[in-house]
Amino acid sequence: MKKTITKTTIIACLMALFSFNSFAQKSFYVKLNGGYNLGTTATLNGFGNEIENGTVTSYEKVDLAFGKGINFGGAVGYKFNKYVGTELNVSYLFGGTTKTKYSSTTSASSISFNSDYSATMLSFIPSIVITPGFEKINPYTRFGLIIGLPTFTSKLEIINSNTIIGTTFTNTTNSTAKINGGLAIGLQSAIGIDYKINDQFSIFGELNSINLSYSPTKGEITESKENGNDNLATLTTREKKTEFVDSYSEDSSVTPDPNAPQKAIKPKLPFSSIGLNVGVVFHF
Repeated sequence: MKKTITKTTIIACLMALFSFNSFAQKSFYVKLNGGYNLGTTATLNGFGNEIENGTVTSYEKVDLAFGKGINFGGAVGYKFNKYVGTELNVSYLFGGTTKTKYSSTTSASSISFNSDYSATMLSFIPSIVITPGFEKINPYTRFGLIIGLPTFTSKLEIINSNTIIGTTFTNTTNSTAKINGGLAIGLQSAIGIDYKINDQFSIFGELNSINLSYSPTKGEITESKENGNDNLATLTTREKKTEFVDSYSEDSSVTPDPNAPQKAIKPKLPFSSIGLNVGVVFHF
């Protein structure tokens, strides 16, 4: 009797262990993915190309959508059952570059301002996954909160030329500004299809949408050159650094402190996008 009980207990423990192992293998997973996003919003006004040539001026609208670019990342997920799960996605965006230009040309002089704008962003995306639970080809939808740490980069080149008695003198200045600080918080949703290769491995493709804008808190000039010579050290703190705030006041009768950052109103930078991602899933 005792021997029978012991054997039954051992068999029950083995079955429980096997069941738990099978459950764990079907419940936890890791994803690796990459893709490309298209910017869907461009809320900044006043940006574009403006070309003056004598008496004729040409204008061209340029959209600044910083959510566009290549992204890659991964996720850790857990299935509560075959219908509902949760994921924590980590993603990094290499934003594409948008160029704008202003130039003015006369018979004796010309000046041009050439600007490059781009952005990067590290994102954390906790989300809920809902699926019908099909075995081989399984569609799903995912929605959650996106918390981003963006950095906006602005590069400016100014070329100023003047012709005096047949001789042309050209002065070129280059500067780079980094704008960041604070969090960008928005929403992400996705629809996709997961294709099961075997119990440990599957592949997926998805279309995702991000609704996100960003208001930075600080900016700094990190590079400054004149005719190829570095002059960053000659700039004051006020000339190099900017603090973005919701409101501020200035007294025109008081000389600004050159050792303190200048203040400016916070901009709202558009990071919304729609994109296509593909990747692999490893089930544990």
